[in-house]
Amino acid sequence: MIKSPFKVEKSFLRIKEMKLTIWVVDGSCCHQDGQVHAGYAALQPNSGKVLQGTVRPYSAQAAEIVAVVAVLYEEKQEEDVCICSDSDWVIRALSDWMPVWIQNQMHSSDGKPIKYSTIFNTPGI
Repeated sequence: MIKSPFKVEKSFLRIKEMKLTIWVVDGSCCHQDGQVHAGYAALQPNSGKVLQGTVRPYSAQAAEIVAVVAVLYEEKQEEDVCICSDSDWVIRALSDWMPVWIQNQMHSSDGKPIKYSTIFNTPGI
């Protein structure tokens, strides 16, 4: 069984004690003037550093995944970081479902391809 490198930590005090670099991520999708737009942002509160961009496919979930990937590219891979997300789907996808998807070659338990699998297949995630 493959183990996820992502851990869910619900105690902010514990995160502070661990002295991890903290990033806050979000993604959104909206309709404006008949057009669909999606984007992501990642903020490192201590430094004020911001990563942001637009995303295709147009989905808040895809945008939030891209935000996580952007943070992973920004940080040194040998150091742990804390990525805060308000998306239960993204948290569960990375911490719970990803090992199963990898084992099933990016297919769900019912054999369907994982939505956004190209984003999840990004090196470093």
